[in-house]
Amino acid sequence: MKQSKKEDLIQRSMKLYNSVYRFALSRVKEHEAAQDIAQMTMESAIKNMDTLKDEAALESWVKAIAHSKIQDYFRELKKYREWTVTNTEDEDDLSQAADEEADILQILTDQEAKNNMAAAVTSLDQLHQTIIIRHVIYGETLAAVAKRLQLNYHTVKSHYRRGIAALREEFLKREGGEQIDGQEHS
Repeated sequence: MKQSKKEDLIQRSMKLYNSVYRFALSRVKEHEAAQDIAQMTMESAIKNMDTLKDEAALESWVKAIAHSKIQDYFRELKKYREWTVTNTEDEDDLSQAADEEADILQILTDQEAKNNMAAAVTSLDQLHQTIIIRHVIYGETLAAVAKRLQLNYHTVKSHYRRGIAALREEFLKREGGEQIDGQEHS
């Protein structure tokens, strides 16, 4: 699959994030789990974009991935519940479960940050998204991005810096009003 065609499909699939999130939420009934599922779906879709046979079926293909991730979630939930019931019978096991719960909470927090970053990227205008994705995700130099977009290098560099600043602000806003340059945002 050509790189620009793949990039277009990635952009289109990222716009499906909210739809995938709502689909997952309707199944799992938990916001955090639905966010995790939506994020894993987007990651899987981007990673496996080369396997998409019909571009017109992008939305149904992404939803099929989401359905699979939902099934995985319920399988893991069942395993976790079985493990919790069988292994919490003595004090050592209770201590271990508490440690693993803390690990799970950290994983969920990390996953939420990934979700917020994906949402922040999709909130940027198309040019900033394209430059950041090409440079950060695909590892292209800004000069290569400029050549691909048929823009002046300094223009791309300027858009990259502005895009990163906007991405940082949007990400921190989504993370819950953390401070940006000494100012409180909420």
